[in-house]
Amino acid sequence: MDINDSELNIIKDIIKGNKEAYAFLVDKYKNKIYGLLLKMGASPEDAQDITQETFITAYRMLGSHHTDRSFAGWIYTIAIRTLQERYRGQKRLEHQAIPSDLPSTLPNPENEVIYQENKSELNRMVNKLPHNYKFILMLRYTNDLTYEEMEKITGMSSNQIRNGLHRAKKRLQKMILKEGVDLNEMLEHYTDGRVPY
Repeated sequence: MDINDSELNIIKDIIKGNKEAYAFLVDKYKNKIYGLLLKMGASPEDAQDITQETFITAYRMLGSHHTDRSFAGWIYTIAIRTLQERYRGQKRLEHQAIPSDLPSTLPNPENEVIYQENKSELNRMVNKLPHNYKFILMLRYTNDLTYEEMEKITGMSSNQIRNGLHRAKKRLQKMILKEGVDLNEMLEHYTDGRVPY
């Protein structure tokens, strides 16, 4: 049974009245959504509120979730739309620092130091990218979404997403070229099983 089948069974249980099963989905996605909202420029307080609001909205609309689509893509779409509604009419969201107290799952202190250094440096560079590049990088590398899921969330075509990712990585590569760091290795540390940021 793959992840989507497992989630589909949980969703069916919830719709049938097993409200406690929703806690599994909340636990699985709350840190990912919170981290994405921070990276998209929400303040920590707003990110927390929007994360909560996202899960309330998703719970109320669970019956309308198409079972042929992933729950992850659907709930990220809700979160991003809620964020956009919250900041509609305000000037562009600015980068927020990621809290340092998010739990670590790295096995040793050396990896932790490398992770923190890479994260800090990559955050700084990613923040210099145009908003649309930053957005698709966050979706792809911090949330492991497929291109199809990213299409639904962004409204962009698969080609636009691929081109955007390519251009964003090229820009990042130029930024770090003089430092002699491998971009792919840095991005790998970005998604090494920790709570996404």
